[in-house]
Amino acid sequence: MRLKRIPLVPVWPGLIVANGFCSVAGFVAACFDSGLAGVTELGHRCVQYRTSKGWWAYTLLVCFAIANVATLTYGPVRGAEGPLKLSALADQWWLPFTLLSGFILGPLGEEAGWRGYLLPHLLRQHSPLVSSIILGLIAAIWHFREGLIAGGPSYFHSVMGLLLFAASVISMSTLTTILVLHTRMSILHAMVFHRTVIPAVEISRIIFPASPRPPDWVLAIALIAFTLVATVIFRKRLWRPCQIFPKSA
Repeated sequence: MRLKRIPLVPVWPGLIVANGFCSVAGFVAACFDSGLAGVTELGHRCVQYRTSKGWWAYTLLVCFAIANVATLTYGPVRGAEGPLKLSALADQWWLPFTLLSGFILGPLGEEAGWRGYLLPHLLRQHSPLVSSIILGLIAAIWHFREGLIAGGPSYFHSVMGLLLFAASVISMSTLTTILVLHTRMSILHAMVFHRTVIPAVEISRIIFPASPRPPDWVLAIALIAFTLVATVIFRKRLWRPCQIFPKSA
């Protein structure tokens, strides 16, 4: 079943501005909740970078690992696979600028709201896993508006694509919750992790030039499978109430 799409290209600038609403709303809500102390605490978590090397590796490499596994798995199925060519990255002079601009227009405008304000409040009432699912559903609905625009991502082309997209966002929400819980609720780590999603697929295409790019549904399945494994590994932390945020009276 294909979904009717609206060719409203001029709306894209509005969507870019709207993406910043989540972080702005997070700071406004923190101010209403706890005044200047709440805003200061949220701001501190936005620059909280201290953690172990292992969790920095998780932040930077998990999405790249998922994209590479999807590429290496899909290539042989399509009868085409090629050698690893890390040297190809040296020609991508535009890549750092793309990473920076995407960081400003995406994670920076969202994560102070999602992981900064909303996640801690959910953790006061629910386990980390349930909180991740709720937050993932909210974030998926928030991004559905992109599917109304012609030229938007291909996973918005059908109902099945929307379902896979929602499952992918919930999976990313769960992986991000695991990261945040192990980095002292760092929003900075959540922002960097968020930003690696799209570049991971592009970099995988660059370093495996002879392999076909896996379609969105293959990437979604790879992400969901990885998340299921991570959920089992971190089950004690995900399935039990979070002690960092006790329930409100």
